[in-house]
Amino acid sequence: MRYCPALSSVRRPEPTRWDERGKPDMPRTSKPSSNIDIIASNPAPFATRQMPILVCLQESNVAVFANFSGGVCVLLDLHTHSIKSDDGRAKVQNYCQWIRTREIPIDGFVLTEHRQYDHESDYSDLAVEYGITILKGSEVETEYGHVLVFGVTRPLTEEFDFSQIGLKLSDVIAAADKHGALAVPCHPGRTRVGMCAHIETYGIPNGVRVIEVFNGGSRDNEDDMALKLAEDNGYLGIGGSDAHIVSHVAKCATRFPAPINSELELVEALKAEEFEAVNLRQ
Repeated sequence: MRYCPALSSVRRPEPTRWDERGKPDMPRTSKPSSNIDIIASNPAPFATRQMPILVCLQESNVAVFANFSGGVCVLLDLHTHSIKSDDGRAKVQNYCQWIRTREIPIDGFVLTEHRQYDHESDYSDLAVEYGITILKGSEVETEYGHVLVFGVTRPLTEEFDFSQIGLKLSDVIAAADKHGALAVPCHPGRTRVGMCAHIETYGIPNGVRVIEVFNGGSRDNEDDMALKLAEDNGYLGIGGSDAHIVSHVAKCATRFPAPINSELELVEALKAEEFEAVNLRQ
C-alpha cells in the first residue's frame, strides 16, 4: 500500500538537494562543529559499476556526501518500531512530529514491527499531514538472528508464521523471493540476535544480498563487524535507526537517487542496488 502523500494534495518538503560541493542546499540552523567525522558507508558496488566507498562528513547535524556532485537524493530510515512492537514506545504521529519540529533532513521511514506485519493500520492521513513517506515492513526472528522483510504482502504472511521465534532464514529468503519481497539481516554484529553470532555454528547463509551495516542502536564495534561482513561476502549495506523511541529516529538511514513512494518501489530500488547506507549519528 502507498503511504506517500500525493504531491498535489500537500505542501511536501522537497527531497534533500545537494549543491555542486556535495553539501545540502539548505540554510544552516546552527554553527557547525569544528570536528568532522569521516564515516565509511556502503562497502559494496552498485549493480552497473564499481563504486568507491561513500565518505560521509558530518557537520553539525547534517550529513554531507563527499562523492555526490549535486541533484536530488532521498533519505529513508529503513528500520523503526512503533507501539505496535512489544518493546516500542513511540506513536507513529510522534515520529512525524519529531522529524518536522527538529527539521531532521529525512524524507520518510519504514515501520518494521517485531514478529508481525501490520495489515490494518493506515498512515496515509499522517503522511499527508506531515509530508512524510511512511512505509511498512517487518522484523522477524531466525536462527541467524533478526531479519528485516521489505515488500510484505498478504500472500507472503501466509507462507510462514511471522510471530514464530526461530524461523529458518532460508525459508524466509525463499518466501520473500517468491512474493517479490526482500529479506535483509539486521544489526548483524549484535550479540545473540545478529548474524555474525551464528555463522560459526551454521556457516555463511545462502541467498543474502543485503544486510544492515549502520544501525542506530549499535554499540562498540557492532557496525564495524557488519561492515566487515559485507566487505568479505560482497553484500550491499543499508542503514536504519532501529528506533523504539522518537528521539532515536534517523540516527542512520539509506540514501536513494530517486523518490520512493511505496513498498514496491522500495524493494525495486533495493534489488536494483540503487542505494547507499548513511550514518547520521553525531
